[in-house]
Amino acid sequence: MITLTEHKKEGKSLHRSIYKESILFLLKRYEKLSAQQIQEKIGLKRQTTYNYLNKLKKQNLVQIDYLPHPENPRINVAWYSVKSSKKEIPSDIGNKIYLAEEVITNKEKQFSRSQIKKMLLKKINFTMAALLEQKTIIEQLDDQKIIEYLHETYKTENYPGPFVSLVFLTNEEYKEIGEKFQDFFNQLWNKWREESPGQSDGNIFLYGFFKAPDPL
Repeated sequence: MITLTEHKKEGKSLHRSIYKESILFLLKRYEKLSAQQIQEKIGLKRQTTYNYLNKLKKQNLVQIDYLPHPENPRINVAWYSVKSSKKEIPSDIGNKIYLAEEVITNKEKQFSRSQIKKMLLKKINFTMAALLEQKTIIEQLDDQKIIEYLHETYKTENYPGPFVSLVFLTNEEYKEIGEKFQDFFNQLWNKWREESPGQSDGNIFLYGFFKAPDPL
């Protein structure tokens, strides 16, 4: 039986994990950031930000480079980036819709079960990190800015955001939507192979498919 104290410990651990992954996500996305920039992007307090960065540094996951301040060269600013090492965050596995597809069809023997689980959890954590950044941005918009943001987002009928929704599906619906997404993303990736996609404009499209496991 799990006690209330154990529940609280698990909750704090999950909370810490999300913020650590969020910082790593930001550093992977922007290449290098100052502590203040990280703090502003995910809404942490100053000291909390430094606490997480120090933990990541101790884990050999981030590195610090001291460079002159762009407006005052006499002052050095600490810039954080993901450390290039064996512990670096794994890159996206083959740009596939399903992580399982890549593992099972091409590389199953290369990964242990625990590694597969870690890769799945890493993808989930990075998705949560992306949502946290967007949540922080929206929270910081004042009344006028939020209206401007909505008008900008919906300036044509083809702009679908900001939108996020959780949908529960039957087995048949799950299969159908998966097949249609597979067709769409195959077209997109074929285009990218012919034309380099280049750097993104920062727009985010989130997707995820999770099949309900059989009852134990």
